Amino acid sequence: MALLKDKVSARTVLIVIFVYIFVAVSYVGIVYEEYYYYRDFSQREMLPFFLFPLLWMIVCYFIALRALKPPNSHSISFDRIGAFQSFGVSSGTFQHVFYHSKSLGKKILAKTFKSLEAAGLEPISKEVSITDRDKNLVVKDVREFTLIQFKQTRRLSDPSLIISFESKGAMQSFQWWLFERGVLSANFKFLFVAFSPITIFFWFFTWLRDRENYSNKFHKIYPSSYEVMDLNTHLRWVHDRVFDSLVLELENNGVDTSALREQKAQVMNINISGGKVAMGSVVQGAMNRVIGKSRGAS
Repeated sequence: MALLKDKVSARTVLIVIFVYIFVAVSYVGIVYEEYYYYRDFSQREMLPFFLFPLLWMIVCYFIALRALKPPNSHSISFDRIGAFQSFGVSSGTFQHVFYHSKSLGKKILAKTFKSLEAAGLEPISKEVSITDRDKNLVVKDVREFTLIQFKQTRRLSDPSLIISFESKGAMQSFQWWLFERGVLSANFKFLFVAFSPITIFFWFFTWLRDRENYSNKFHKIYPSSYEVMDLNTHLRWVHDRVFDSLVLELENNGVDTSALREQKAQVMNINISGGKVAMGSVVQGAMNRVIGKSRGAS
């Protein structure tokens, strides 16, 4: 059950009203002094000077609301950097490379989902396409990922898991990323839209080029000790389930998992909240074993 009351505060509304009154009075005073008294404009001729700011405000509000609109969760695009920015802050990533004559990706994914479900984490799985729209590419680079989402925390954070499986011949790679996306603060959203006529010059072109996801920018992890505890616990549960599923499926297919077990012991000792952690300090050793096996097999 959600515990967080997320609404625009009266203090925020008063600040916006005060700023707008100050700007409006200043603008009206300057316009009247410049054009009505000194240049003898009629009141009708003065009308465009007041209609233009109103039109500008409406256009800016519309653009700001578009900038805050979340992207399509089934088809996401980015320009060179920020492939996963729509899912929040990265809380860890792990990649395991192994060698097997048969593709094991679907089996590992199925076992992972069942394990998460059995643990009561209420996963929801779907396939997503993420496209790199880099103009320097001859064709757009589209890649498929498996997105597993979980229920919100009590303070409205959204944990999620992204999985990628690749294979080239007998070489196979299984990689996952964990993300935590905070609540879209009503105060931040209100201020962003309300002040967009003033601030739009600082962010419009960045947003237009899709270099910044403002829907993600204003999603913040709620500053609470209990929220940190909940996210840490939840993400550790997910890591544990994914690791065990990977190990079990590989062992069922005769793949050596000694290096993978070593990595799990190290990874589970890492605090995974609030930072980007690249996990698995013995990856290079595992790679050397895999390469050695592939050469021996050839």
